[in-house]
Amino acid sequence: MAAGGYYGNLTPTQQEALQALRKEAATQIAALGFEPEHLKLWSVPVDNLGAEGDLTKGQTVILLKFLRAREFKVEDAVKMLVGTLKWRKEFGMTSLPTETFDPIFTNLGTIHGVDKHNAPITWNFYTHISSPEVANNPAHFLRWRIQLHEKAIALLDFNNPSTTVETITQVHDYSTTGMSLDRRLKATSKDIINIFQEYYPEFLEKKFFLGVPVYLEFLFNVFGSLVSKRTSSKFVMVGKRGTRAALLDQIPPAQLLPQYGGFTTPSSSGTDIQELDAVTRLDIPARQFRVVTVSVKPGSTVHYEFTTIADDINFSYGFRSPTEGDAAAAPVSSENPADGVLGSEERVESTKGAVKAVKEVFVMKFNNSFSYLTAKEVMYHVYTTTTAGTEETPVATSESA
Repeated sequence: MAAGGYYGNLTPTQQEALQALRKEAATQIAALGFEPEHLKLWSVPVDNLGAEGDLTKGQTVILLKFLRAREFKVEDAVKMLVGTLKWRKEFGMTSLPTETFDPIFTNLGTIHGVDKHNAPITWNFYTHISSPEVANNPAHFLRWRIQLHEKAIALLDFNNPSTTVETITQVHDYSTTGMSLDRRLKATSKDIINIFQEYYPEFLEKKFFLGVPVYLEFLFNVFGSLVSKRTSSKFVMVGKRGTRAALLDQIPPAQLLPQYGGFTTPSSSGTDIQELDAVTRLDIPARQFRVVTVSVKPGSTVHYEFTTIADDINFSYGFRSPTEGDAAAAPVSSENPADGVLGSEERVESTKGAVKAVKEVFVMKFNNSFSYLTAKEVMYHVYTTTTAGTEETPVATSESA
């Protein structure tokens, strides 16, 4: 978070601007004559800014968003705030949360996980964006997209004294997008960008553009011309390669979607666990391998998953007893985990699986011997479950070749 301009960290000049905004906004909001239901910004009431006493934390956070977006120019911030209230009323924001859309829209995006700053993440996919159901209903697409953004913001609690999270991270995946885009959707996309810029101040933590080929790099220039420099500085353009590395720089592996190498949230007795055990990071130099051993209980189910930061690596696994060396480990085949047949190494970028423990030590081998120049970085997670669904957290150690 920036050094100044945020709740609890204001310079005297910024504090004066906040009080000036409060006073002027109270006057102009009262003049609107709106009903109280239209005088809320993301669940924070702004119809009582002129009342005696201090602002709530939520009110302070919201007002500061408008001030930062307009570089603490009070007149501009008031204009933006009042304009936002007017737009939300005209847009029909009070009914938007309960609106339903064609199922095709659910394939265009979702909300999943939080980034390293605990900002909620919206994931946007463009595989079906040019389908007739979407292209013929650009107004529905716009309302659906704003609804998705509003749902993500609803996960933030501006009045919570123990959190400073007030932003959203966006991921836009263009990896399966064709070269052409319906002209109506192009216009709608520009409208959405303008709406986010004008009526959602300081809500962006980071915005990823994934799988962007060379011929679509013009998007960056288009977006850059439509938004402020402060906003465009939060954009991350990623080509066909490097997606996972870019995402992992901002998002923990347990918070990624599975298609990007994300880790599974284990469940116990049918209840999801929110806090995962720490993910282990492992470096494998070029022309070397690393072996990881994990103590497990025979008969339990061992769940393993890993992802490389970039590129691929050879992977194999098996079991041994505590008195045996790793060379004696009996790898099991993925086709028949109980047969104890030695399986060959698999060259992959990420994988996950579950297997019954046949001995007391689970062994994983990450082999980078085939790479003469490139070191690899692996992030892995192992946990076990019993038949009752309870979980045991194993202790893993890594050993060099």
